[in-house]
Amino acid sequence: GWGDYSDTLSYLAAQPPVRPSKPELVLATATTIQLSFSESQDNGGSKVSAYELWMTDDFTSADPVYTQVAGYTDNSMAYTLTDSVDGLVSGTFYAFRTRSENVKGSSDFSLDLLVVAADQ
Repeated sequence: GWGDYSDTLSYLAAQPPVRPSKPELVLATATTIQLSFSESQDNGGSKVSAYELWMTDDFTSADPVYTQVAGYTDNSMAYTLTDSVDGLVSGTFYAFRTRSENVKGSSDFSLDLLVVAADQ
């Protein structure tokens, strides 16, 4: 004969988050660049656990090398880079990008924001 129905099981299929929007420039001077960020519009079904900020001053080459900004560690939606902490050089153009991460992995990188370290 037939037995009782089994318990219902539900789960949420997750994937890495959708790439975030590109960073936004708040302020640029010869010694600081202040950026703000937006959260990923789609977290992939799992809470975003971290955001990363990457930069390069080599964005015009065929294969630019980006480095993760070590000072950005608190997952806030803003960060100020400085000449003394992040090595900014006055008059240099930089490209910045972000990505988000959840338990399933990292998103694609955002589009780049190009900024010059100069009084504007």
